[in-house]
Amino acid sequence: MEATVEADAIPVNVTVLYSVDGGDLTQAAMTDNGAGSFTVSLGSIPDAAGVRYQVMATDASGEVTVLPCDLNYISPVAGATPLLFINEFMADNERTIADDRGMYSDWIEIFNGDSEAVFLGDLYMTDNFNNPDKWQLPDIVLSPGGFLLIWADGTTMPGSRHASFKLAKEGEEIGIYSADLLVIDSLSFGEQQEDISTGRKSDGAVEILFLAVATPGTTNNLTSAGEVVASEKLTVWPNPAGGDIIRLSQEIDCRVYNSAGVLVYAGNDVTEINISGLSPGIYIIITGDGRSVKFIKILYR
Repeated sequence: MEATVEADAIPVNVTVLYSVDGGDLTQAAMTDNGAGSFTVSLGSIPDAAGVRYQVMATDASGEVTVLPCDLNYISPVAGATPLLFINEFMADNERTIADDRGMYSDWIEIFNGDSEAVFLGDLYMTDNFNNPDKWQLPDIVLSPGGFLLIWADGTTMPGSRHASFKLAKEGEEIGIYSADLLVIDSLSFGEQQEDISTGRKSDGAVEILFLAVATPGTTNNLTSAGEVVASEKLTVWPNPAGGDIIRLSQEIDCRVYNSAGVLVYAGNDVTEINISGLSPGIYIIITGDGRSVKFIKILYR
């Protein structure tokens, strides 16, 4: 982990406070590398464990700052999960489909690509990767090849298909997590268009596109979806990146966010991005037409 700290009174003591799988908070001192950069390596954490953390800085005058206010969350990277997909969603539903209350709410379609039925009642959905258990899915068994439509309108009631959050048409995140908060499926998206859905090219496929015709609750395919608005795959190299420049396979308009969702770069007609000012970590590039690609900045020695 790396943190950048600014203080009026030095020296500064910086500590990471972290909890593994919901256990007690543990402290680990971070090493001062100069120029306000502090690092620490946390070892012996099982792949199947989730970690929550904050960083605490104390300057020479005794002033203490702890950020973020709510602990950030790092999901486990191992464990068995069902084969569920965020198959299609619409973040600006004005007249495409009404919910059970007659409202035109944003919606998310879940597809079960598993060979077995999946009980959803102990799983979670979120629009914030740092808060993976934001909303618990209803007690529904989704059959193999089945679809479930969730209304993202922020008016949830226990057992309903109305999530406790709304989707931002300007762009954000959607994630499905297991009872142990393992990532089942997740995606980040950029700015959306009115009554245009974003979905997988076919049910459970890797490629995610703008679809000219939405198919809420039914299969995604090019026959039913009509013309695909965006289809070309975007790649970035080198990845991981240890230098100052990353290059893109296409000229794009884009925004770059860090793992905390903070915008760190925006540009138009871009084919390369200068990342010399970015700290090591995971970043997400969101294109103007809604595609996303991740890259990792590493510390080059």
